Amino acid sequence: TPTGVFNGDTQVSLIPRFISQPRQIKSGKWEIDFIGTLVTFERENNLGKGIAFNKTVTVSSISNPEYIPANTTELAKKIYAARRAGLEITEIVDLNFGRRK
Repeated sequence: TPTGVFNGDTQVSLIPRFISQPRQIKSGKWEIDFIGTLVTFERENNLGKGIAFNKTVTVSSISNPEYIPANTTELAKKIYAARRAGLEITEIVDLNFGRRK
């Protein structure tokens, strides 16, 4: 991650070009192939630079909480909201174009 992302000098956009159908690899676990471009924009240069972002993403089903406790922090509330879909990314690895399961 470019250091400028953390101080506001750089913005990053992920542009998907292809997302495969999910492949179940075992009960409660799937993977997809993602082909895209990560484009970084510097504050002083709006042209942007593209970086290939070709990954295999593994997701697992998770149990989502039924309720959020009253004394929950804002960060914890965001985590609860992200987990509401019942899936969690557990691994992201470089896409191996020659491999098929």
